[in-house]
Amino acid sequence: MVAYLHGMEGVESSNLFRSTPELLTSNIMLSGITYNIFLGQALDPILDWLFQKKKLRELYCFQEFPQERLPHLKSYLKGKKFDFVFCPGLEWRGKTTGELTLFDKRKLKLLETKYVNLGGKGDLGFIFMRNGFTIDATLAKSALDKTSLLTRFKYKEKEFVVANTHLIADIHNTRKLKQLRVVIDAVKDDRTALVLGDFNYPFGRGHFNLMQSHGFINSFDKINTYRLFPGIYYQNDFIFGRKCQINDIDVERVNFSDHYPVFFRLAL
Repeated sequence: MVAYLHGMEGVESSNLFRSTPELLTSNIMLSGITYNIFLGQALDPILDWLFQKKKLRELYCFQEFPQERLPHLKSYLKGKKFDFVFCPGLEWRGKTTGELTLFDKRKLKLLETKYVNLGGKGDLGFIFMRNGFTIDATLAKSALDKTSLLTRFKYKEKEFVVANTHLIADIHNTRKLKQLRVVIDAVKDDRTALVLGDFNYPFGRGHFNLMQSHGFINSFDKINTYRLFPGIYYQNDFIFGRKCQINDIDVERVNFSDHYPVFFRLAL
């Protein structure tokens, strides 16, 4: 596994308040985003939108970031206050993408990076890929193991872990729950944890039940984050927190990807 470490308000929004009592008066606040950028096909407009037109966040968690564009990202961020870590986890038509976690290096101290292998290489299954107004459905074997990118940070004497996760796109939920159990096990010793990303889980409640049984609270529900076709939307993206407060959820309907970015605030 290869790692790279370098130096309009939303139309749909929710302000769900999820917390434990001791966090109600916390002033240790961070802002972040999780966003599947659809193989990075509109990477330049996305970067310009996020870093020139939007308020800057401390934490950016991308899925399907193209590995071949990492040098471009490094150049784009030159002189800025951000570092990033990358982990490959998807190969499509000869191109490798993966999870990328980008963070404000002046505020967040990176303590550790870990790449969690979720398996799946060689598994046979349906791969669905939107192509304009059509859906390409391919029965194929996964070329890479799926992964979750773990980053452990320290912020104002508080330590926490972020699991930037992209679960398998499969018509059955069994494999997704199996992969999610691997992620949960990887953060079992972390008191404060954030598990977020593209779960590819539009139907069913198994992931909610599994996360809750391990002390995680879902930050939002029934807000669409994925556009299959105009008029057909699902929630595929989720943010689960343990021993932290996640609020000010804001899903913005921008058309850079088949997913919508999910903005949030985090209190430790």
